[in-house]
Amino acid sequence: MNQLSLNKIPLIIGLILFCGALNAQKLAKFKEVLPGILGSDPANAVAALKKYQQDDPEKASVYVQLSLVYYQRFADSDPLVGYKRAIANIKLAQEAQAMAKVYLNEKEVKRNEDEFLNFAYFDEKGRMQVELDSIYNRFFVDSVKMAEYQAHVPPIYEAFTGSYMAYSRANQVYTQIMGRYKTLKELYLLYDEDIAKEFESLKKEYLRALELFDSYQSLIEEYHIGYDQSMEIRDIEVYRLDGLSVEINFLQEKIPIWNYAKWVDEINGYVDKDIQYLRMLMVQNEKLLNTKLARTPEDYMNKDFELFKVSKELLFNIRKYDLNSVVEPLFEYKSVNQKLLVENLKQENQAIEASSKLNPIYNYGRMLYEIKRADTILNVASRRNTKESYERYQEFIDQFYQGIQGVNSFVNNERNKNQSAFNRYLELLKPEVLRDVMGDSLKKEYSYKRKKIKDYVQMPTEELLSTGQPITTQIVENIDGSQYLGGQVLDPQTGRVSAFVSRKEGNGRISWYQEINLSFEGESDLTDTEMTVLNDELSGCTFIVRSEHPETKDVKNTLLAFSDQGEQLFGKILEINKYPRTLNFVESLNSYVLVFYGDDREVIGQLGDLTVTRLTSEGDVKWQQSRKLNGNVFGLVSTEDGFILAGNYKQIANKDGSVVSSTSSLGSTYLLKVNHSGDWAKERFFSDESISNQMRKYGDHCIPILSIGDQPNINYIVTKDLDLVSSSFD
Repeated sequence: MNQLSLNKIPLIIGLILFCGALNAQKLAKFKEVLPGILGSDPANAVAALKKYQQDDPEKASVYVQLSLVYYQRFADSDPLVGYKRAIANIKLAQEAQAMAKVYLNEKEVKRNEDEFLNFAYFDEKGRMQVELDSIYNRFFVDSVKMAEYQAHVPPIYEAFTGSYMAYSRANQVYTQIMGRYKTLKELYLLYDEDIAKEFESLKKEYLRALELFDSYQSLIEEYHIGYDQSMEIRDIEVYRLDGLSVEINFLQEKIPIWNYAKWVDEINGYVDKDIQYLRMLMVQNEKLLNTKLARTPEDYMNKDFELFKVSKELLFNIRKYDLNSVVEPLFEYKSVNQKLLVENLKQENQAIEASSKLNPIYNYGRMLYEIKRADTILNVASRRNTKESYERYQEFIDQFYQGIQGVNSFVNNERNKNQSAFNRYLELLKPEVLRDVMGDSLKKEYSYKRKKIKDYVQMPTEELLSTGQPITTQIVENIDGSQYLGGQVLDPQTGRVSAFVSRKEGNGRISWYQEINLSFEGESDLTDTEMTVLNDELSGCTFIVRSEHPETKDVKNTLLAFSDQGEQLFGKILEINKYPRTLNFVESLNSYVLVFYGDDREVIGQLGDLTVTRLTSEGDVKWQQSRKLNGNVFGLVSTEDGFILAGNYKQIANKDGSVVSSTSSLGSTYLLKVNHSGDWAKERFFSDESISNQMRKYGDHCIPILSIGDQPNINYIVTKDLDLVSSSFD
């Protein structure tokens, strides 16, 4: 007897019936649509069979056909790419077989032969027959194949994917190493315990990938899955050109991989060279340093001086062998100390130009920073001066420092010398900074037509405004000695208060004066205007005028730019209506950076939004950042990599959003750093009971934070990274 083949079934008619039946409200007979189901794709076949299963949950033929479709989907699945799909369909096929066996019997088959069409054959009289045994035989064959798959393929799949994942991790580690170190020389120089751990992980993952791939190959020799693969192992010969795998494909016949284990061994072998050469370099550099330090004053006076730099090879080799060596910071300190000695000699010989008042501040600030940096190196030497480190360099330390106690004595003596120098330069710096900040104490007035413009700041009280004369609230000094003066002025006739801006030349002459009158859109009446912040830029000044509608109390901030000739260059109403506190123009970015806080000039006394905004030169918002503050804002300076914002706080949110409270009832000083992209980069919250009100910058190494009042004082000096150089509260 020959089994009836599917291609003899009238598929076209069956498909038409099948499609029509699915759209009908009442299901057609199963035997009528079965030919169409058998001829459709597996997804549609399952959907159709599920409908008949729901209609009659005890229909054996539906479960039989479902088991065959699920089996076919399993058989069509790639054992690697489609492994999970295959396992899922095996489970479904087994479940369908089990349900079919519950309801399947001889009587059921004979009564519904048309529903087992794919098991039918014609006898000698041309009658269609279906035997129960043929269905069970098919179940048996399918079950055996599925069981073999379940027994063999999972470990194959796990070995294959495990190998792929291990190599991917190895490649990721190598990529991270390569991303951090541009050259092998840099890698050697910075080789430390963390890199050693990365190397160990890199080699471990690579060897694990090979091990699992070998296991995978052994398993597929026993149970063939249609793949015949091998690995092509390549050596890493040129750093940064070799070793990267942008797209790792383990499905190809020849799988290219990089030999990370060999590369790790080669690098580690280089790191583990003979230490004897290092000892020779140490003695050689120490003798040269000591000689140079002793001769520095004489050589400097004879103008035959050259800074001695510790051999990079020496420092490299020290780090290569010992990342916690006491000798490395000792070499570094002596090199820095020579530089400090030279700067000291310059100060004593009045090498600083007296013509520029900024030069002394810059140089004194640099000396404070360098001394602080030298002291930090001494701290490292002190921390590393252990018995273990001494035993590694015993001969060298005994020869030049007389043992562990000798190193301690050297460090303590240098600290004392540095502290004395630090105090001396700080005392030299303070009066220079205070003189620069406070300026000429003589208060003057300058005439322009009938106006008397003051060159000192006052609060615009009603009493002062009632005089009808301009009240200066903002002063910006230019490099050439000229100034921009801004503030408020009352028109006695109209009672309207207007902002004003003017320019005072270096010779004291007011070259121009402009009052700023604004109205709200759609209205002709002018409103009161307030000068809030003023700043200079390349060829003029920029300021923000704040105005309030007399009836609705709506406020608006208008950014205005004037040339140095007093011509208005542009005006822009800003989107944010909070009170402007600072305004900087950053030439390198061709942008404005503004800080807003509160609704008016007065401090709000509760948590509110402190907002930093960067605007384009046309006044459009580039980015904006906010955090909560109960306090004030008094300064903003630009650095090479961002902006530092200063103020006082009683409460302030940190980078994580948590609120930090001052331990002082008066409040304390805070510093915030924002990078050029608008991200909060760093923060420093002081806890001292002191209020600051001025910030100046004399280079990225010297940024004083001051309190200017009855007793002027420099509270803190920080760097561009908010590292503390000096505190008057220590």
